[in-house]
Amino acid sequence: LHVKTSSDTAAKFETTATADLAIEVANSQGSMFFGLGGGEQFGIGTTSDLNGTGNLFIIEQGGNTGIGTTSPGAELDVNGSIRANSSATDGGVEIGVWDQSSSYNFIGTSGMSGLEYAMIFDGTNTFVGAGTSGALKLRGPANDSSPSIVIDGSSVTVDDGASVGEGAIR
Repeated sequence: LHVKTSSDTAAKFETTATADLAIEVANSQGSMFFGLGGGEQFGIGTTSDLNGTGNLFIIEQGGNTGIGTTSPGAELDVNGSIRANSSATDGGVEIGVWDQSSSYNFIGTSGMSGLEYAMIFDGTNTFVGAGTSGALKLRGPANDSSPSIVIDGSSVTVDDGASVGEGAIR
């Protein structure tokens, strides 16, 4: 099929029904569908029900985009984990459910494993941590290159690197 036109519309698929209008792309390994969901959203899915259970990706007319959800409540709404890959240390940032407990959400690097986390939270408690061989370093202003507080598993240092004794306040 070759369609050539000088207008903005090269082809038009239309139905008078108010249900989904899907175009199927298939080969011997399976098929995918794309088109309009019943609520006039653009969708991609594994079934022709583009705003149903087979939905993988949807863009609403107002601009909200959903991955794994048919009702995105924000400009980007993901039902599942998010990973921003990079070739940098530990492979990028991951946001999702913590592997160790589905009760906690997780923010960390994709290379963290086991009980490691950068931050986990359950709606009541928030825990900030470091990798098993790393240190938690808190610093003041962004342009300050030396950490103000360092917790490395065996000691806590403040400001100039001096250890903090029990009951000591600096």
